[in-house]
Amino acid sequence: MKWTESTVTKLLITDAPKLDPVTVYLENYNLGQGKLTIEVFGESWSASWGAMGSRNLEQFVLDCDNHYLSKNLATLSALSEEDYEGFVDNIRSNIVEWRRNGDYEKSEARELWELTKEIEPEKEYFHSESNHDLLYKLGGCEWYHYIPSKDSSVGIYLDRILDAVKSCLKERETKKAA
Repeated sequence: MKWTESTVTKLLITDAPKLDPVTVYLENYNLGQGKLTIEVFGESWSASWGAMGSRNLEQFVLDCDNHYLSKNLATLSALSEEDYEGFVDNIRSNIVEWRRNGDYEKSEARELWELTKEIEPEKEYFHSESNHDLLYKLGGCEWYHYIPSKDSSVGIYLDRILDAVKSCLKERETKKAA
């Protein structure tokens, strides 16, 4: 059996605006390799990187944007959700574009525009087969591709957590340099 011992840095972030205490575990395996674990009130997110260039984990986290870090810490499906309210705006933009391209006559485009007023921007509406005929008229057989996505509450929360983590790491870096 083989084993290795490593040093883990644990940071506890408290009094961050609109956040419960955040516990951050930073484990640098080697230069350019490490693992980040964040825990907040029983929820945790973790990611490892095997190629961070010549940076330690702290430098790497500070250099990365929150979106990249979030994608590694959580699944994409947890970070975004369908924006049913955005569907109508999306379809209307496309109707204008289709009209400009000559795909529809003015009266046809107007008819499609009027149909968008019948849509209820709620999940249940889009998942009810009784509404699929209307959605098909507006967006074709792949109408669901016109449903945009937006950041989920988890994604927004994780972004705030990462802002706090980065703020802590910057402050820690400044204190070490002094």
